[in-house]
Amino acid sequence: MPKALYPRLEHLNFHLDVLSEMAKGVASDLYEAECGVTLRELRVLRFVDMQPGISLGPLIALTYLEQTLVSKLVTALAKRGLLTRSTGTVDARVIHLHVTKEGQAVVRKSDRIGKEFDQQLMSVLSPDEKEVLFRCIRKLTEHVEEGGAWTRPPSARMD
Repeated sequence: MPKALYPRLEHLNFHLDVLSEMAKGVASDLYEAECGVTLRELRVLRFVDMQPGISLGPLIALTYLEQTLVSKLVTALAKRGLLTRSTGTVDARVIHLHVTKEGQAVVRKSDRIGKEFDQQLMSVLSPDEKEVLFRCIRKLTEHVEEGGAWTRPPSARMD
């Protein structure tokens, strides 16, 4: 096996990041052209559609986006009529989000585009390879979520 030209760039995180950025770029262009929303706007719409009435805190956690960015996206989507915000009846500080009919149409159309995109992206993999890929991604995700000393900087570890 030939020696890597840039061995420090052979880390799994780097490869996953490169693939993710490339795929997100293509997908974002498709969604913007066909649905008029960015990939991040679509992420917010999809989670609000899946959990009508969700408030900002849980939405931020689900989207893995920064709080200020989610707030800006929600404001932009509300101004465009794709979602609505309502004040909580129990706690007026809580804002509940709902996707409008127009927003639902965007989500449905984007789901069809996303399914086709996934099929095209993974068309180079056999059914067995797809199964192994998803199993490995789930396993790695669970491993990172579980944490452990290895996930903290050495100075924060209690050995």
